[in-house]
Amino acid sequence: MIRSGAIRSAGLAGAIASATYVLVLLSMNYVTNVTYVSVFRQLGLPIGMLMGVVLLKEKCPPVKWVGVVLILTGLTVAIL
Repeated sequence: MIRSGAIRSAGLAGAIASATYVLVLLSMNYVTNVTYVSVFRQLGLPIGMLMGVVLLKEKCPPVKWVGVVLILTGLTVAIL
């Protein structure tokens, strides 16, 4: 049986994810180089991983840290 709290949480997560995608689409109207918007959209991945480690005390194997470093390196290269 699915609890109503779980359904509410899933619905809220879906609404927030949809809202962030709408913000990405809207932001594309205000930049000259859309590449920056699509690249920096991926910044949420390392932020989410760090929040999981800090706030939820999740374990983070070295392969995840390598992935975060690669993402941040790619973002740095995109800026240049």
